[in-house]
Amino acid sequence: DGTFSSEQEPVHTFTSNGTFNVTQTVYLDGCVDSVTFQLTISDVGLDELEAGLWNLPPNPTTKNAVLNYNGDAAILSLEIVDINGKIIDSEIKPLSTTQFSISVPQTGVYFIRCTTAHSQIVKKLIVD
Repeated sequence: DGTFSSEQEPVHTFTSNGTFNVTQTVYLDGCVDSVTFQLTISDVGLDELEAGLWNLPPNPTTKNAVLNYNGDAAILSLEIVDINGKIIDSEIKPLSTTQFSISVPQTGVYFIRCTTAHSQIVKKLIVD
Protein backbone atom coordinates (compact mmCIF):
# COMPACT_ATOMS: atom_id res chain seq x y z
CA ASP A 1 0.00 0.00 0.00
CA GLY A 2 3.07 2.22 -0.39
CA THR A 3 3.83 3.01 3.26
CA PHE A 4 7.24 2.65 4.88
CA SER A 5 8.91 3.09 8.24
CA SER A 6 12.42 3.71 9.53
CA GLU A 7 11.55 2.46 13.03
CA GLN A 8 13.56 -0.42 14.50
CA GLU A 9 10.37 -2.47 15.07
CA PRO A 10 7.79 -1.07 12.65
CA VAL A 11 4.09 -1.86 12.96
CA HIS A 12 1.61 -1.49 10.13
CA THR A 13 -2.18 -1.84 10.13
CA PHE A 14 -3.68 -2.81 6.81
CA THR A 15 -6.95 -1.06 6.06
CA SER A 16 -7.98 -3.20 3.11
CA ASN A 17 -7.88 -6.81 2.00
CA GLY A 18 -5.34 -7.92 -0.61
CA THR A 19 -1.95 -9.46 -1.24
CA PHE A 20 0.95 -7.15 -0.48
CA ASN A 21 4.69 -7.41 -1.07
CA VAL A 22 6.44 -6.59 2.20
CA THR A 23 10.13 -5.72 2.11
CA GLN A 24 12.34 -5.57 5.17
CA THR A 25 15.71 -3.86 4.72
CA VAL A 26 18.45 -4.02 7.35
CA TYR A 27 21.33 -1.55 7.49
CA LEU A 28 24.28 -2.59 9.69
CA ASP A 29 27.88 -1.40 9.69
CA GLY A 30 27.68 -0.07 6.14
CA CYS A 31 26.04 -3.25 4.80
CA VAL A 32 22.51 -3.53 3.43
CA ASP A 33 20.35 -6.66 3.12
CA SER A 34 16.70 -6.97 2.10
CA VAL A 35 14.08 -9.70 2.06
CA THR A 36 10.68 -9.48 0.37
CA PHE A 37 7.71 -11.74 1.03
CA GLN A 38 4.02 -11.75 0.14
CA LEU A 39 1.46 -11.17 2.85
CA THR A 40 -2.23 -11.83 2.19
CA ILE A 41 -4.66 -9.80 4.28
CA SER A 42 -8.29 -10.89 4.43
CA ASP A 43 -11.31 -10.01 6.52
CA VAL A 44 -9.99 -6.60 7.59
CA GLY A 45 -12.23 -5.09 10.23
CA LEU A 46 -13.29 -8.25 12.04
CA ASP A 47 -13.51 -7.96 15.80
CA GLU A 48 -10.70 -10.49 16.29
CA LEU A 49 -8.22 -8.28 14.46
CA GLU A 50 -9.40 -5.11 16.13
CA ALA A 51 -9.63 -6.44 19.67
CA GLY A 52 -6.15 -7.92 19.82
CA LEU A 53 -7.34 -11.34 20.92
CA TRP A 54 -3.92 -12.89 20.26
CA ASN A 55 -0.77 -12.39 22.32
CA LEU A 56 2.63 -14.04 22.33
CA PRO A 57 4.60 -13.70 25.58
CA PRO A 58 7.49 -13.61 26.24
CA ASN A 59 8.63 -11.75 23.17
CA PRO A 60 11.57 -11.48 22.62
CA THR A 61 12.31 -14.94 24.00
CA THR A 62 15.29 -17.27 24.25
CA LYS A 63 13.53 -20.23 22.60
CA ASN A 64 9.99 -20.90 23.85
CA ALA A 65 6.83 -18.81 23.99
CA VAL A 66 3.11 -19.40 24.49
CA LEU A 67 0.55 -18.14 22.00
CA ASN A 68 -2.66 -17.11 23.79
CA TYR A 69 -5.97 -16.78 21.96
CA ASN A 70 -9.03 -15.27 23.62
CA GLY A 71 -11.49 -15.46 20.74
CA ASP A 72 -14.53 -17.63 20.06
CA ALA A 73 -13.75 -18.83 16.52
CA ALA A 74 -12.27 -22.30 15.98
CA ILE A 75 -8.54 -22.26 15.23
CA LEU A 76 -7.98 -23.88 11.84
CA SER A 77 -4.19 -23.69 11.59
CA LEU A 78 -1.05 -22.34 13.19
CA GLU A 79 2.27 -22.06 11.37
CA ILE A 80 5.75 -20.85 12.29
CA VAL A 81 7.37 -19.12 9.30
CA ASP A 82 10.96 -17.87 9.14
CA ILE A 83 12.04 -14.50 7.76
CA ASN A 84 12.45 -16.05 4.29
CA GLY A 85 8.87 -17.37 4.21
CA LYS A 86 9.82 -21.02 4.86
CA ILE A 87 7.32 -22.88 7.06
CA ILE A 88 9.28 -24.18 10.06
CA ASP A 89 6.39 -25.90 11.86
CA SER A 90 2.71 -26.33 11.16
CA GLU A 91 1.88 -28.77 13.94
CA ILE A 92 2.07 -26.50 16.96
CA LYS A 93 1.21 -28.38 20.14
CA PRO A 94 -1.88 -27.16 22.02
CA LEU A 95 -1.53 -26.62 25.76
CA SER A 96 -5.29 -26.08 25.92
CA THR A 97 -7.95 -24.85 23.50
CA THR A 98 -6.62 -21.30 23.86
CA GLN A 99 -2.87 -21.75 24.51
CA PHE A 100 -0.23 -23.14 22.18
CA SER A 101 3.43 -23.90 22.89
CA ILE A 102 5.80 -22.25 20.41
CA SER A 103 9.44 -23.31 20.09
CA VAL A 104 11.91 -22.64 17.29
CA PRO A 105 15.23 -24.30 16.41
CA GLN A 106 17.52 -21.24 16.50
CA THR A 107 17.78 -17.51 17.05
CA GLY A 108 16.15 -15.19 14.55
CA VAL A 109 12.90 -13.49 13.57
CA TYR A 110 9.87 -15.69 12.99
CA PHE A 111 6.23 -15.09 12.16
CA ILE A 112 3.40 -17.04 13.77
CA ARG A 113 0.52 -17.28 11.28
CA CYS A 114 -2.82 -18.04 12.99
CA THR A 115 -5.94 -18.80 10.98
CA THR A 116 -9.48 -19.10 12.30
CA ALA A 117 -12.74 -19.49 10.42
CA HIS A 118 -13.04 -15.67 10.46
CA SER A 119 -9.54 -14.26 10.11
CA GLN A 120 -5.83 -14.69 9.75
CA ILE A 121 -3.31 -12.82 11.84
CA VAL A 122 0.48 -12.85 11.83
CA LYS A 123 2.51 -12.22 14.99
CA LYS A 124 6.25 -11.54 14.96
CA LEU A 125 8.39 -13.62 17.36
CA ILE A 126 11.99 -12.61 18.10
CA VAL A 127 14.29 -15.34 19.44
CA ASP A 128 17.57 -14.15 21.01
